[in-house]
Amino acid sequence: MDKIIERIAFVCKDNSKILLLGSGGGSDIFSCLLVADILKANIPNIQIDLAGMLSPAAIHYYKDKFRNNTRERPLNYFNKDTLMTRKLEDVSQSQVSFIDKKLWDAIAHMGLEDVVGQTFHLSCRFGTKRVGMAFKDACAANGYKMVLAVDVGGDIIQSLRSGGTLSPIMDWTALNILGSAKIYSCILEFGFGVDGESMGKIDLDIRKQATLGDISKCDKSISKFSSMFNEVMKPIRSGHTIPLFLEGLKPENKNIGIFTYPHSYAYRIGGETVFKDDFERSVDHHPSEAFLWEYRVFIRGRDDYYHFRSGYCVEEKAFDYESPIDYMLDLKELNPYIATEMDGHVCKIGECDGRRCLNALISKRIKNEDRIKYINMAIEFVRERNEGLLMFKSDIPLTIVDKDECALMEQVRKNVVYLPPGLYEDHPVKFGVKNDD
Repeated sequence: MDKIIERIAFVCKDNSKILLLGSGGGSDIFSCLLVADILKANIPNIQIDLAGMLSPAAIHYYKDKFRNNTRERPLNYFNKDTLMTRKLEDVSQSQVSFIDKKLWDAIAHMGLEDVVGQTFHLSCRFGTKRVGMAFKDACAANGYKMVLAVDVGGDIIQSLRSGGTLSPIMDWTALNILGSAKIYSCILEFGFGVDGESMGKIDLDIRKQATLGDISKCDKSISKFSSMFNEVMKPIRSGHTIPLFLEGLKPENKNIGIFTYPHSYAYRIGGETVFKDDFERSVDHHPSEAFLWEYRVFIRGRDDYYHFRSGYCVEEKAFDYESPIDYMLDLKELNPYIATEMDGHVCKIGECDGRRCLNALISKRIKNEDRIKYINMAIEFVRERNEGLLMFKSDIPLTIVDKDECALMEQVRKNVVYLPPGLYEDHPVKFGVKNDD
């Protein structure tokens, strides 16, 4: 890690302050603690703030001496005294686990209270423009010398065209707003492949742009991070990214050339898992390999970052969006094999009319037999709650054969339709039969 640390130290010297941004929600903000401990051991007097992304699939609330269960805003500061809750957006408002409430316990466990200052969340529910403006203001107000986006697994560097991409909204939102900060920014990647989204090798052209390192050399920091994971995180949310990363760093796995990781992706309805897609990913990068990219260089190397029309690059970024539901629909239209954080959750089609619907745009990688079962359960879910349903137009012949029902569908995108509430009250739904007409 010497070269990577040298590059960061060159920018962050003389009591400089750096922001570590966990780019993908989940465990990424906790993975920042491993990086924070490495920086603390190698850069004297460094000051560190932490930030993480909030999933658009839920609503988050904050309670402290300044807020009383206040709903999330584009940027949300919190500290060790802040009570945080995560709830589903459907009528039940069910509370679900939120590992971030243990972040300050993790900071204390790793002995980082002397270097970590402020912590905050960025919301994906407000679109990239509003979140980007809030992020830019925070970077200026806090005087960051550098922003370092930390990703474990490789999802932030995945292409829009990749069929293996899972839950990309938070990562690509982070990638977008990094450009809003107008300060020096970099992306740090390690544990390539452990999240189940990455396949094979990192693109050679992208790899050439990176400063390379070996995070396993930081054995003391890894030991502290492993202890924190087992004591603080694992009792609440284990996941698979960090366990597979730590497993790969064990001495007996040092000389393995190709890593094959078992994964299981949960497909949900209303937040409840209804079935899991089990698969394997093989990569020929050791999880200890670390890659540091300068943001501006990295973005120029991505041919999917901007929309191209007639061979000319336009200003509209491929990762710009005003609301997460619109972004999710755009992603499904660009690549229906993508699975997003919002799949299987209740959401609003638009802020104006506020129509609630279940997002049943299940990834096209799922075979028809499972698709039929899934949409069958989704229809039962919305029938009980009198809510609408989003589904792929191509899924209609698999599930619905009534002409009257089809006529009531509203086309939302080229390949997506909206089924209004109450559609199935008087008409039985038929499954597995194609409409001959």
